[in-house]
Amino acid sequence: GGQGGNSFVNTSVANGTVLSALAGVTNGSSEQPGAITIECVAPLSIVTTTLDEADGSCADGDCSLRDAIALSSAGSLILFDTALNGQTINLSLGASDFFHLVIDKDLTLDASTLPDGLTLHGDGTRTIIQISESNTATLRSLTLTGGASGAGAGGVRLDGDMAVLEGVTVIGNSGTAGGGVVAVSGSLFLRQSTVSGNTATFGGGVYTLFGTTTIEQSTITDNTAINDGGGVFTFGSGTTTASGSIIAGNSGSVGGEDCFGFESEPLFTAGYNLFGTGTGCPSDGSTDATVDPATVFTHVLWPLANNGGPTATHMLRVGSPAIDAIPADGGSKTSALGCGTTFATDQRGLSRPVDLTDSGCDIGAVEAQSPGELPVELVAFEALRDGNTVMLLWETASETNNAGFEVQVREDRSATRDAGWQVLGFVDGVGTTIVPQTYTFDAAALEPGLYTFRLRQVDYDGTFAYSPQVEVTIGVTGAYELSSVYPNPFRAQTQFSLAVGRTQNVRVAVYDVLGRRVALLFDGELAADRSRGLVWEARGQASGLYLLRVEGEHFVATRQVTLTK
Repeated sequence: GGQGGNSFVNTSVANGTVLSALAGVTNGSSEQPGAITIECVAPLSIVTTTLDEADGSCADGDCSLRDAIALSSAGSLILFDTALNGQTINLSLGASDFFHLVIDKDLTLDASTLPDGLTLHGDGTRTIIQISESNTATLRSLTLTGGASGAGAGGVRLDGDMAVLEGVTVIGNSGTAGGGVVAVSGSLFLRQSTVSGNTATFGGGVYTLFGTTTIEQSTITDNTAINDGGGVFTFGSGTTTASGSIIAGNSGSVGGEDCFGFESEPLFTAGYNLFGTGTGCPSDGSTDATVDPATVFTHVLWPLANNGGPTATHMLRVGSPAIDAIPADGGSKTSALGCGTTFATDQRGLSRPVDLTDSGCDIGAVEAQSPGELPVELVAFEALRDGNTVMLLWETASETNNAGFEVQVREDRSATRDAGWQVLGFVDGVGTTIVPQTYTFDAAALEPGLYTFRLRQVDYDGTFAYSPQVEVTIGVTGAYELSSVYPNPFRAQTQFSLAVGRTQNVRVAVYDVLGRRVALLFDGELAADRSRGLVWEARGQASGLYLLRVEGEHFVATRQVTLTK
């Protein structure tokens, strides 16, 4: 049982929440159907708020991540309340001049119980997480973004013994050495993680100084270095090893667009990697594949999208040289090259091989052409915005028994990500053809916000598969957009939506004809280009005319509403 008897739990968190968060956390022993087995659980803390505060207490029903780290003992497990699913913790306090959060003891930060994970957002002034000397940390199912540092990486800096990133997305950070992650010392493990869209002077994605970095079943793409090593930079006595990963589509203006070594090997390969040709990453010539860097995102990889698993990934396009490049032994699921054995799963945790022909494993982080993915040869899927309308355009190279495409959308109107997909319509397919086909669909009258679209392709026999996803942001054309109030007149409840062109503090209140405030509907920060729905429940108010007043930092808007009873 180890430390199970010494667990501490926030007294404000119900047992049901704790059990839900711990379900499946076991020591690998057998389980009875429907049973929850919890053994050898480390001391435990539950984060319950997205506020970045340091009041020194986790027993007041308001436990911040900063307080959980400070109050936890060495070896503790920090989980997150299910109410935080898909939300963002905006870090602003800072543990020092250089770091937002400092892990100064052995800790695990685990958001894997949240279906949509959790985002840690920096304020553009500090590294998001530092693991200090002699300490180890494990991070799971977190997205790290908005970090910036003049002393290393924007996302994670390892100065301790070990850091393990599992199912972590490091995106949109900047630094001097390692825009995403830097291993100054110790052992860094990137497992089933994505490092993309980061920038740095050296090592746009990952920088290894005196430590060792192991990259497994991970994606390192679209990172930028002002000088060398857009994807991976290895310095001096540091070493970097990769297996089953994609390191491609990065840029470095001086040398080594994908990989660069200064007085060291740029990278050691353990097989199954997809590299850009001539970009500094050494291919073993057997289990690795290299592709033209000019066509990585047009002919080899689909855009980064949610294709299942804990992070966004790049699905392989039809015709990619990485598909089935590692042969299976006589059509079985094993081979001397490790297809299905040494490399048994991809970044999403799906088994290799899982394609329809069972003829081999795909090179890189993602095993394509599985039964859950699109069986038709989809060669393009784009979203084009025109005002508040999005035109979806997709093309197929060939189709077999294709009944058509169900168009689906998921909307993110605020910091909380809506996990539900809605059906917008259906576009008929042409059945079976080897002639290229082009399809379009218009999604009109969209309110400001982030929209994710996908296709559900359906065969005549009812089987279906999903396409990669595309995202579009509908912005606010002016300072604000305030919808009409509906219903109006109303009897008990009415509603409307509000969006602003830039992030700002907004107050929304209701006044009667005498100028008295009768309701405060919202008072806080409203993010740009995100439509927020608001409801006024007028119970206890007299019939008559009321004024809805919206006050931003640089605008004021009003609407009249009539309550009838």
